[in-house]
Amino acid sequence: QGINAEYGAKKKKKKKKKERKMFSRNLSKSRAKESDIELSTVSRPPLESVGTDRDDEILQTGTFQVAKEKHQKGGEFIKSMVFGGLDGIVTIFSVVASVAGARLQYGVVLIMGFSNLLADALAMGLGDYLSSKAEFEYITSEKAREAWEYDNYLEGERREMVEIFETRGLERADAAQMIQIFGKYKDLFLDLMMVSELGLMPPPEKDESAKDGIVTFFAFLFFGSIPLFSYLFSLISVPASTEAGFDTAFIIAILLSALSLFVLGSVKAKFTGQKWWKSGGVMLANGALAAGIAYGIGFALSELINSGK
Repeated sequence: QGINAEYGAKKKKKKKKKERKMFSRNLSKSRAKESDIELSTVSRPPLESVGTDRDDEILQTGTFQVAKEKHQKGGEFIKSMVFGGLDGIVTIFSVVASVAGARLQYGVVLIMGFSNLLADALAMGLGDYLSSKAEFEYITSEKAREAWEYDNYLEGERREMVEIFETRGLERADAAQMIQIFGKYKDLFLDLMMVSELGLMPPPEKDESAKDGIVTFFAFLFFGSIPLFSYLFSLISVPASTEAGFDTAFIIAILLSALSLFVLGSVKAKFTGQKWWKSGGVMLANGALAAGIAYGIGFALSELINSGK
């Protein structure tokens, strides 16, 4: 019994030490993030000039500090660019790897590579366009339905929103007061209903599905052509009938594809807040896994077919 008590005390002490270490690490990260925040001083009209009698310390303060917003610009099409580029490199390099593993001719690498490049780029671009279009139309129709309910059953919508906010921890009186105020402004109230009731972000003012599709198409086309560059330029010095394999052209294709995947992942990290090296590494590992499987299958099938001759 004494041994068990001693063991339990040591285990408890070790656990507390681990928790203190974790707390210290999280605190350091939090302070590091806080040190990157820039504060600016903002002046607002005092309470009396805005015509409200609320006793709110923030509203009564004429001058206060706010954190400067540092949101990244250009992130609206990052999904299409990343997915299009990633699929382009992985798909076409997998084709190249399978042909190299099977030791087919350079001409076959280029024929299969460029035919797949154009066909898959069109398929990816059209798929992204159609999916974005369907999502936009669905969200727009849901907002139109909520707008009809606002115009015809406003009181019912208010009660529904009060119940939703009650389930999230607000007192009924506070929720009712907030919804009563929000309900005066139709567009604002509709956006609130979309997010809180349906879990949908309000739709953009313009349908940009076509732009999503175009970005995906060109991203796939550009990044997907990178693994083919080395074979294309190799035709200057070697005939198209040259047997492919683990040769100079394939090694260059590996290096170019790996570099492109890592760069693409690093660019994605700029918009997602991830560490650039981690995001690039995940992209690189994804591509390496797919290409390795394709090379192995090409090599295995080639050996199997040749052994049967």
